[in-house]
Amino acid sequence: MGLVRPDDEQRGRSIEVISLELELKQQAKRYMELGFHRELGLTEQEYLESLPKFFTQPESYKGRFDTPLLVETRIPAARLADLSSFEDPNYYAPGGWYLDLLDWEGDPKKFRIPNKPYTTWLNNSEMNLKESVDMIRANLKEDERMATIFDGIALYTSQPGILETRNIIFGGSVFKSGFESGSVPWLRNWYDRPGLDSLDANEKLQPGYGNVTCGRKLGFKD
Repeated sequence: MGLVRPDDEQRGRSIEVISLELELKQQAKRYMELGFHRELGLTEQEYLESLPKFFTQPESYKGRFDTPLLVETRIPAARLADLSSFEDPNYYAPGGWYLDLLDWEGDPKKFRIPNKPYTTWLNNSEMNLKESVDMIRANLKEDERMATIFDGIALYTSQPGILETRNIIFGGSVFKSGFESGSVPWLRNWYDRPGLDSLDANEKLQPGYGNVTCGRKLGFKD
């Protein structure tokens, strides 16, 4: 009797699952190298066990949201920036404007940053170059949301080379107060280190700037 082999579709799913497992381990390894687990008081094994899995990329995401990303939210954004060697982390210390970031209130489905890590699929801004944040927001698809500062830090941490080609913007977060009120954060290369700045949501962007958006579905650990 010959061997019973899975069909091409089954083999394809198996390869995708294995690839996603490896990608998750790679991103988690990078986070542990930066000390995320120690910040949470966890061993490496405990940290790995606390993380969600990547969910299979939906068909509707393909060609739109092709980057799987593990997003850590249990550590404050300012501390994540510090651990990730952002330029002048003291600028984001308690009381600084960095901590005055809020979720964008205009999100069509009222997305709020979860208090536990999640996985998502995103486009890394290649599809949203030059358009203003307001323009991207106004044309979000049903399954699409603006990336937040936590998505942005995770994207840079897992793909530090991204800033060599463009600046990336996160319209899912807004500054709460002061002259920055209503502006959105963006990340750029600053003397070979990542640095945060702000821009107006209605500002038309230069060619080297791109908005990051994510698939609306989130993967959470039960």
